Amino acid sequence: MVTIADESGRRIIEVLGERSTLASPEHAVRAVTDGSIDFDRVSFRYSEKAERMALSNIDLHIRSGEVIGILGTTGSSKTSLVQLIPRLYDATNGTVSVGGRNVKDYDLNVLRDSVSVVLQNNLLFSGTIAENLRWGNPRATDEELRHACRLAQADDFIRSFPQAMRRELSKGAPMSPAGRSSAFALPARC
Repeated sequence: MVTIADESGRRIIEVLGERSTLASPEHAVRAVTDGSIDFDRVSFRYSEKAERMALSNIDLHIRSGEVIGILGTTGSSKTSLVQLIPRLYDATNGTVSVGGRNVKDYDLNVLRDSVSVVLQNNLLFSGTIAENLRWGNPRATDEELRHACRLAQADDFIRSFPQAMRRELSKGAPMSPAGRSSAFALPARC
């Protein structure tokens, strides 16, 4: 048991010591002008040693303000595709653009602050809905929270609860209707 703990501790230290190979360019773009997203002939593999591409020759064009869903079976690289937008990874081939600019041209912090991604599984904390939303911006006013919920099309769902934004949530408690915890994830990023 001690040997397993020692090895686990070493691995944790190793992972914490890893440094990203992704960096902002010297003369980085410091503003995202619009939210359009374009994938032009994008292919991606997680490492040079990987036998197959996770994504191959993807063309995708999303207009600014357009809301889409990406559907596919388990293991079909939906998450891989989404992670290329804020440059959590770089495309192996092709170009990923946001606002008409290659994502590699942006300052990483600017790009990541401008791109919100809502994945299927989202974590809710004990506290009110408003407190959960404020994880994205602790200084957000109630009006700013309501505005973010309207933008994310989550306001009707939240208002369906008797206490709306003041509704208490329990950590890990199921949401009704099923799977709607993601309704809180996007407004928290707005």
